[in-house]
Amino acid sequence: MKRFSGTTSIICKGNHDNSRNGFTQQMFIDLVQAPLVCENERIVYNRTHACGYIDLENKGLRVYFLNSSDGETCGYVYTVDQIRWFAESLSYVPEGFDVVVLTHYISVPEAMWVHYNEPAANNELLCDVINCFREKEAKFIAGMLCDYRSVSPNSHFVGVVYGDRHFDYLNTYRGINVACTQGYGGISDDNLPPCGRKTSFDTYSEMLVDVVAICPRRGEVRYFRMGAGGADCDRGYRYYSGGNSNSDFTTVVQEIDDSATEQHGSVKYIDLQGRPISPKSKTPFRIQVSKGCGKVVGNGAGM
Repeated sequence: MKRFSGTTSIICKGNHDNSRNGFTQQMFIDLVQAPLVCENERIVYNRTHACGYIDLENKGLRVYFLNSSDGETCGYVYTVDQIRWFAESLSYVPEGFDVVVLTHYISVPEAMWVHYNEPAANNELLCDVINCFREKEAKFIAGMLCDYRSVSPNSHFVGVVYGDRHFDYLNTYRGINVACTQGYGGISDDNLPPCGRKTSFDTYSEMLVDVVAICPRRGEVRYFRMGAGGADCDRGYRYYSGGNSNSDFTTVVQEIDDSATEQHGSVKYIDLQGRPISPKSKTPFRIQVSKGCGKVVGNGAGM
């Protein structure tokens, strides 16, 4: 990816990457992470290089990548050391920068597999730190003082972007925006929770990815589906009110909406229960594409 685009790519370590077949953390750094970082980019890592962040200066966004399998086995665990590093580094978010977290797995009770619902160790400590930052408070968490009272009130927490579950999901957990993308893997129908949604497709001839667009000036996140599921799987939310509705992102979104309208008829905004809402609402939304006859392509259930 670096070779063709000149853009730094960040890889989040997952539960299938840890201590398997002698694939050590150092090998992961040397063979996976390092080759995808551009020379002019500054990646800040924790002591073990298990996690880190990059500041996107021209966007006003700090992007964290955490390791949800930061243990000796292939299970799910955020070590206390990682959480402390994350908590401390949040104290130094640049003025007005928003923050987003990328990770392979975060435990959300309603979004667990029906027959396999292992929570990530220290998951709630991680959420405690995030909420302390969101509220710009000072609290003792994981044995250390987390004090974000001096962080700019114009620095917002965007949300957590994760995978692992093999279904689409968007909601809030403890006030934190969380969104999961199905990805390439599969999940059996009996393991799919009511809140999850999956798209069936031929994994030999098709694929799917979500492109996540974040606009700090507008306070909005959009997920655009490429591949199986198409525009029916587009979704998004607004993570703070008072964003600039006249930002460049508005033009981009309008162009996308116009394109969908041209192809399908009309575009409307609906909440997670499928009810029409205002495009300016802060409520998590999906983009409803309707044909001229009024038939809805897809629905809002489970998203």
